[in-house]
Amino acid sequence: MPLKSLLAGVKVEAVDANTCDITIDMDFVVKGGPLGWVMGVVMMKPMMKGLTKKMLKGMAYHAATGKLIGKELPSQQDLSLALGR
Repeated sequence: MPLKSLLAGVKVEAVDANTCDITIDMDFVVKGGPLGWVMGVVMMKPMMKGLTKKMLKGMAYHAATGKLIGKELPSQQDLSLALGR
């Protein structure tokens, strides 16, 4: 990726015996000056947000079922069933 720097942090807090809150903070600087900043806001931020959501869904599915996640996420129906929603 065309990044000058990337700083990320993950915080997991127990809510009760079966649930937790996960907070992910990410800050990045894109190369290319003002054009890079625009690219970061328009393209990279939504892309990073989408990847993070997919990662969290996969982690939730694995935590609930113990099944490994491959290249494809489980279907929304399988995810909902595993998470009891």
